[in-house]
Amino acid sequence: MNHPENITKANYNPAVVLLSFDVFRNALVTTFRDNYNSTGELMLRQMLMNKLGEDFFTCENLPYHNQILIRLKDPSLAETYRDRIKEYFNGKKEDNLLLLTKKEEMPFYLTLYTDRKQALQFTYVFPAVFFFVAILVILTTLSQLILKDRTKIGTMKALGMTKQEILRSYLFISILVVGLGILFGEILGPLIIPGILGQKYSLLYTLPKRTYQFPVAGGILSAIFFLGVSLLVTYLVARKEIALKPVDSMRPSIPKFKEVKYAEKKSKVTGLSLRMALRNIRLSIGKSIMVIVGILGCTALLVCGFGLEDTVNYGLDHDVKMFMSADVHVSFASSMGSDEVLNSFEDIEGIEKIELYRKMQCTFSLEEGNQTTKLIYVVSYYDSHIKLDIPKDGVILSNKIARTIGCKTGDTILMQVGSTLYEAELVGTFDAFYYNCAVLPFDSPVFQGEPEKYNGAWVDCKEGYTREETAARIQDSLSFVTGSFAKESMSGNIKDVMSSILVMTNAVKVFALLLAIVVLYNFARLNFHERMRDIATLKVLGFQKREIGLTLMFEIVSLTFVGVLFGLFAGYPIMLLVLKTNIVEIVDYLYHISLLSYFAAFLFTFVVAFLMNLYFSNKTKKIPMVESLKSIE
Repeated sequence: MNHPENITKANYNPAVVLLSFDVFRNALVTTFRDNYNSTGELMLRQMLMNKLGEDFFTCENLPYHNQILIRLKDPSLAETYRDRIKEYFNGKKEDNLLLLTKKEEMPFYLTLYTDRKQALQFTYVFPAVFFFVAILVILTTLSQLILKDRTKIGTMKALGMTKQEILRSYLFISILVVGLGILFGEILGPLIIPGILGQKYSLLYTLPKRTYQFPVAGGILSAIFFLGVSLLVTYLVARKEIALKPVDSMRPSIPKFKEVKYAEKKSKVTGLSLRMALRNIRLSIGKSIMVIVGILGCTALLVCGFGLEDTVNYGLDHDVKMFMSADVHVSFASSMGSDEVLNSFEDIEGIEKIELYRKMQCTFSLEEGNQTTKLIYVVSYYDSHIKLDIPKDGVILSNKIARTIGCKTGDTILMQVGSTLYEAELVGTFDAFYYNCAVLPFDSPVFQGEPEKYNGAWVDCKEGYTREETAARIQDSLSFVTGSFAKESMSGNIKDVMSSILVMTNAVKVFALLLAIVVLYNFARLNFHERMRDIATLKVLGFQKREIGLTLMFEIVSLTFVGVLFGLFAGYPIMLLVLKTNIVEIVDYLYHISLLSYFAAFLFTFVVAFLMNLYFSNKTKKIPMVESLKSIE
């Protein structure tokens, strides 16, 4: 058995059907009776009895088998029993042992075990990123909420409220605000996220319909964690403000200005604004670091989201150039000789060139170790439709197959096709995204003595004939053709296969964009409120709106640039982390992020930062000048 019992979709893997011996035998008998007369039925029965045993139609158990599954009472003795089985078959006159593997080395086990392991890893990758961003939002929002109420805190103390009462009121507010966020998140999260990130498994497996499952332990721990962080932040910020005397709390914090001689020349305004922005960054180094880290995370997520799509598209383009250069791809119902095939194609209009090949399902392995089941393409040594250096001797494998079975150049590869076992030396590997396969020529010593048979063809069209029309003409004209697809249709089929992965990719980009907007808006708003007294003072000194806006703009743009720079570098490792915990059996990612994606992430972050600060810069005209002179109200 090559794949999980009956859940792996046959679109991408060999179909597996499980049925009892009685059902199988009764189905054969019914088919014989429905389609043949008594003489034909008798002949077919005799053929089966000659092949499968004289008592095939009367025995209780299947008399013929080609695989034995052994369950040990003590699994630790697996190696001992493996050696004894090898000795038994080596001692036989005719050694008919093809493969001897442990459960952990078989394709069906590797597939499920790997997917389960990756699913568990994936549950840590995304939450870690969003937990980090959520903590930043909590830090900025709650600290901003308390610092904005500095004067109110002084008023409450002056009216006789104790420090404990004031602190409890802000702790209650933080519990209420964060608690509502947790409530909505824990209701909507299990409804939305599994449907998006579970696309991978809907692609690979036939699974029962997903139902709403609330992660009780995770939900409780997440709620405790975020409430704990919010209470800690509220306590630390509020305690600092409450510790001040009422008269100090009611007076806005006084910024420390260095004496600056204002120059009337407009050419020096920009330099002054820049120096003031740098001074503001130094005064609030903690906030500045939070801004940089927040923008770093958003930019890295954007690069990751764009990179996921780039990786899929790059892999598709790579395989189209390497394996899909032909105009039309044709599959046959059974293997046929070259003369028979070529004669059949002679009367079809619009065909320039035909190149035949044979495609077989094959299980690859070494003498011991993991197995994997993929396709093997047997082609002409002078093949022009596969852009690879096809060896005269030996076999070349895709890197995915080589990694799975743990082989390297020079190793002897075992290739089981049906009940036939072939051996070939691995002479090279190649990169492939979807077409993870093996390639070797017809005249390879591996197939010595076997007749050349073909079950597929690559067809090139004459000038003036479209691919779609030629493909349809071949399908309609030849009864033995099971599939005839134009190059565009083949590429579209692969894109359909990857559509579920692209859904997840788009989800990552949407989350990244929303987080970037929220984080940048939060930081811009926090910066504006912290600078209100500074802005009023500058207006009193005669600074114009444009000059004040430049100060705010230079400050956030400087921090944005640093955060974006680090975020661009962090995007690729995050993309690798996401993809390595989301490996799909049918493809092998060729990791790639285009320069355009880096530029898009860079541009989007700066545009959002610019628009946010432009919005708050326009609000400076609403700040009254008396704000700079405010003391005790």
